[in-house]
Amino acid sequence: VSPGPSLLDSLPKILELRQAFVVVSLIRSLPVLSDFGIIPDFAIIVDAIDHNAKHLKLLPNDSRFSDIPLIVSEYVHPTTLEADFGGFFLMPSAELIGGPLSTALHGENPPLCVGTSVASFAVSMFAELGAASITLVGQDLSVSSASYAASNQKVSRRHYGELTCLGINGEQLPTQDDYLQFKLELEYLASKYGKQVKMFNCTTFGALLDHWLHLQLDVTHPAVVEHSMFSPERAEAHSTLAGPTGLSVSGNIVNAIEDELTSLALIQQLIEVVVAEIQSLLSRGSDDLTCLESAEADLLTYLNSSGALAKF
Repeated sequence: VSPGPSLLDSLPKILELRQAFVVVSLIRSLPVLSDFGIIPDFAIIVDAIDHNAKHLKLLPNDSRFSDIPLIVSEYVHPTTLEADFGGFFLMPSAELIGGPLSTALHGENPPLCVGTSVASFAVSMFAELGAASITLVGQDLSVSSASYAASNQKVSRRHYGELTCLGINGEQLPTQDDYLQFKLELEYLASKYGKQVKMFNCTTFGALLDHWLHLQLDVTHPAVVEHSMFSPERAEAHSTLAGPTGLSVSGNIVNAIEDELTSLALIQQLIEVVVAEIQSLLSRGSDDLTCLESAEADLLTYLNSSGALAKF
């Protein structure tokens, strides 16, 4: 659930059809959902910035959210982990996969989550985790005179230049370069995972997304139809067959941290060798780069290793 202005149009249907979906709310959408009586199953935030900063104030200090698990990325700001949520799900960062700590936390083959927007990151994540379908709501990706759906978020997006995109209803809508980037990412993800995951866009107004099926959020939605046919007995059997869900923490995390620290210490030593060799060349006025190139090659070997913290 994204916080575009059109989200306000979808609130009654989200509430009515709530039980047919696992509802995941972007952090900006939480207040407006909760004010309408909708408590999502999860919230998600992936940016590394301080969302408690004065110019943002996006982390809600609200007891209604204390039971909602928050999905975060590994490079989340520390203040996010201090917020009052019902626990945290740590998602792997693509850049760190293969390193000792990432392997200890997420295993050998974690989901590869990508995307520069929270929505595209979430779509990537749930597709990697094997969701049967993914439905977007409030994902306008176009510029309007309205601000975000939440009443306390007064920031409205300004339209610069002549950028437009094709709208859901066939019209040309003003947009922005970052919105176009997010649109391309969502379209790419739908083309990549579309054969395994059904991709639905139930946003009422906004950009048309290629490779997504645009439809209304109502009782004819395939997920709602399937849910209506899913008896409690079948649900219990399905739950038993599915086994435990969620991400398991594996390996010895303490040893992994020690391995990371050892690697960083070695990298620091190699950097000191490179700096010392450069200073020596300058002081001697020499152009013999043999030792410098050898030291740089050793350093790059560690910096380019999979999941290197120093590279990240």
